[in-house]
Amino acid sequence: MIEYILAIAGVFCLIRLTLGPTVYDRVVAIDSFLIILIALLALWSQENPVYLDIAIIFAGLSFGTTLIFSKYLRGENIWS
Repeated sequence: MIEYILAIAGVFCLIRLTLGPTVYDRVVAIDSFLIILIALLALWSQENPVYLDIAIIFAGLSFGTTLIFSKYLRGENIWS
């Protein structure tokens, strides 16, 4: 049941990603979608523990992606 709710929330995030009026809305939609994906993987890891490793990797990538996008949008140098 919870998988369906998370899937619907993921669809709403993808809609916001395509229809977002500003770039900032799209960045938040990407971050929200990745968090929902991490929650789904953590939920599925109860049956197969490999999904938990994948969820941890996605969590790190999600944080890094959001950090790089926000620094880029502020006009800062990304790698310093």
